[in-house]
Amino acid sequence: MSELVLQATRLVVLAPFVASVLGLFVARRRFASAVIASTGAVVTLLAGSYLLYAVHHDSLAGEVSTIGALPLGQLRMPLHLLVDELSAIVVFAVGIVGLAIQLFTKWYLHGDDRYGVFTGTVSLFLAGMLLVVLSGDLVLTLVGWEVMGWCSYLLIGHYSRKDSASRAATKAFLVTRFADLAFVIGLIILASGAGTTNIRDLMATWSGMPGSTLLTAALICLLSGIAGKSAQFPFHDWLPDAMEGPTPASALIHAATMVAAGTFVLARLFPIFVLSDPARLILAVITAVTMIGAAILAFGQSDLKRLLAYSTISQIAIMLSALAVAPVATGSGPAVLYLLSHAMFKALLFLAIGWLSVLVAGTSAIALAGGVRHHKQLRVPLGVGFLALAGVPPLAGFVAKEYVLGAAHDNISELGSATGWIVMVAVGMSVVLTAAYCTRAWLILTHLSAEEEVTHEAAIQQADAIEDVSIIEIFTEPASEGGIPPDSAPASGSTVTDVLAEDVHAEPEHGHADIHRSARLSVGVLAFLSVVGGLIIFTPLVAVEPHITWWLAASSFVLIVASWAGVRYLAPVDGIGDAASRLGADRMELFDRGLGADGVYVALASQVVRLADIVVVADRQVIDAYVRGTVVVTRWIGVTGERVHTRKPSSYLVWLLVGLLVVGVVGVTSW
Repeated sequence: MSELVLQATRLVVLAPFVASVLGLFVARRRFASAVIASTGAVVTLLAGSYLLYAVHHDSLAGEVSTIGALPLGQLRMPLHLLVDELSAIVVFAVGIVGLAIQLFTKWYLHGDDRYGVFTGTVSLFLAGMLLVVLSGDLVLTLVGWEVMGWCSYLLIGHYSRKDSASRAATKAFLVTRFADLAFVIGLIILASGAGTTNIRDLMATWSGMPGSTLLTAALICLLSGIAGKSAQFPFHDWLPDAMEGPTPASALIHAATMVAAGTFVLARLFPIFVLSDPARLILAVITAVTMIGAAILAFGQSDLKRLLAYSTISQIAIMLSALAVAPVATGSGPAVLYLLSHAMFKALLFLAIGWLSVLVAGTSAIALAGGVRHHKQLRVPLGVGFLALAGVPPLAGFVAKEYVLGAAHDNISELGSATGWIVMVAVGMSVVLTAAYCTRAWLILTHLSAEEEVTHEAAIQQADAIEDVSIIEIFTEPASEGGIPPDSAPASGSTVTDVLAEDVHAEPEHGHADIHRSARLSVGVLAFLSVVGGLIIFTPLVAVEPHITWWLAASSFVLIVASWAGVRYLAPVDGIGDAASRLGADRMELFDRGLGADGVYVALASQVVRLADIVVVADRQVIDAYVRGTVVVTRWIGVTGERVHTRKPSSYLVWLLVGLLVVGVVGVTSW
């Protein structure tokens, strides 16, 4: 491996890390923070692009040293990075998303007094994810894994002045940390069983022990940590609450970093993961429950940003399910393909919704109703994003989803296991549900009520009329402020002020509506990649064969069309055109609260807190009481002895001193 490749590999991780450190030093200087963050992201993308080129052009693959091996006796810990086709393509995708988010953040957090801290944390977050991707050692994987966990806490709680943001950050931190306990145990079992933390050597050792009970236990522990990080059932409820953070943080966490990290770890360990049928069956059941349940909850959300959050939970489940069913010959290619596609269209949707939320001052369905009609520049980005998410051909989401269905089909035809049937049925149901909530969101964004249609037509007719206006009237006519057109008030008689008061997810005010050119370019590039991203199957960049099971693709398309027609039929013509309103008046309370999942978390946490209170009382009143009691007894004995003592030297002490004196004199004289 050439020296240039070695340096580029190290630079991929070091560039965002150095940018985070430097950014925190100049956090109060907005321009310097923006330059450092953007430069770090650009360097990362360039280094990642070179790695991708070198791996496929020069057929390079190997390990790269870091700080050197740690001497731990019989356990070998080389701390190497690993460069191969899998890591190179994911590094490239993370680099694209990271740069897009840094450029978008510069505009989105305009005027935010903590902008420098935010971009520095984003850079550190990217460094953690890239360390996980390039890690060839379980210790480095764990380090990157934990860095992302800490950074997610800071990013979600960026608006720390809001109690809801602080609660959401704490909830995310506690839930993922609890799941990570099992993840660490799983890593320890794998490392101790192989006598090394080197991933290549570790997999070679465990591959010789198929069906091992210890291997199954280790993989199930890993699945627990992955379920926590990827917000899979039963750890799913923290991710929707994480929408309290700024939109760029949501795009970063949801697209190609934290929630997708578990997919990459399993893809890296796929050669030994396929050796445990029980672990694969457990993953299939977890993902099936998650993808269906989260898709149902997404349909009923009153806030479109939370809709995207539940959508991410469902889509990550589809991504992980590919690893549960893929035969050995198929490999992890379908899961990686879905990871790449999801990174592009989900980052696109979050950034586009964030852009629109600035223009309409909120992310609730009421605030965003008709937003695309009033702000036509967002029609294409949002349209592309929702079409790709729904899996409409020929966009990237369609290609990736069909490869997951193909993997399930191969599992059924080759292995005939229940795992394949579980994933096949669950993904088929999710196709219908995903198309449903995408259609619902699009109808809300493009809806105009009957009154608004009349006003819109009148405005067009008035614009066509020629009217004489003096130069004085032009300069004295009051203009609308805040970038919100006068006719952009939501339907159902609500005013913009009412929406701001009711919208709990209102975004920060920018004081202007003009988006920076770099931020607009970021959205455009993500939209382009979401359209043409499926063509990657015709390249050697992802380890998949360029074929699609056409009868499955045709069935998916029929289900999508049927779902679209059903939601379109249910959408009311009045109000904001929200098809979910048919569910009843209690929909907001039930769906927005995740059908009570948060209440279960609180009930479990309260028991833990109660147990902790008992331990504290026992420690203070029982254990510490004995310690304090010995002090009191000792002091009482001392005081009593002092009172009893006459303070006069006894005769025995006098004779002892005389004897010592005599012995000393005799000894000196006889010497």
